[in-house]
Amino acid sequence: QLKLECAQKQIADALFAPLVIKYDINQLFANFQVIGHGSFGDVYCAEIISKSYHLSLYTYGEHVAIKKISLKQPLKDLKKEVCILADCQHDNIVQYKETYIWADHLWVVMGYCNGGTLEQLRESNVLSEDIISIICLDILSGLSYLHGKKHKVHRDIKPENIFLHMNGSIKIGDLGFSMDISYETRHKRNSIAGTARYLAPEM
Repeated sequence: QLKLECAQKQIADALFAPLVIKYDINQLFANFQVIGHGSFGDVYCAEIISKSYHLSLYTYGEHVAIKKISLKQPLKDLKKEVCILADCQHDNIVQYKETYIWADHLWVVMGYCNGGTLEQLRESNVLSEDIISIICLDILSGLSYLHGKKHKVHRDIKPENIFLHMNGSIKIGDLGFSMDISYETRHKRNSIAGTARYLAPEM
C-alpha cells in the first residue's frame, strides 16, 4: 500500500508539475465549509488568511471556492479538469485561481459565487421570463466561448452547475466531464456523460 501511494505521488508530481504548487493550504485558507459536490470531489468555501506565497492573487478576508480531490482518482482525468479550468478565462465561467497539492489531495482554488446555484434559485423562486432570458444569455455566452474559442464541450450542463453571484453574474462550473472537440478527436467521442434528467432526448 505504501509503495502504491508513493507511486501515485510520483505520477502526480510528473503530471501536474507545471500546474500545481506544493504548499500547506492551511497557511493560506481557513474556515472551510462544504458547499457542494463536484464530479471529482467536495467543494468548500474558505476564507483567505494570507496571500499566495508567490502571486498576489488574493485579498485578505476574501472567500474562495476550493475543490478537494483525492489523488486516488484517475490522475489523467484530474489533470484534464485542472487544465481546462486554467485555460478558460471568461466572465461566464467560474474563475480559476491556483491548484495546490497537499496531504494526498489536490486543492483547486476558484472564484466563489456567493449566490448559490441556479437549482437553488429555481427551487425557492418563480422566475420571470425576463430573468430566465438573462440567465440563458449568460449561459450561452459561456458555452459559445467553450465551443468556439476553446473547442471544448461541457457535457453536464444543468441547474446545479450554473452558479450565481450576488452582483448578478452567471457562471458555468464543474468542468469535470468536459472534453475536447477538435477535428482530430471529435469522431472518437462515442461515450455518454452527464445527468440523465438533462440529457438531450436523442441520447
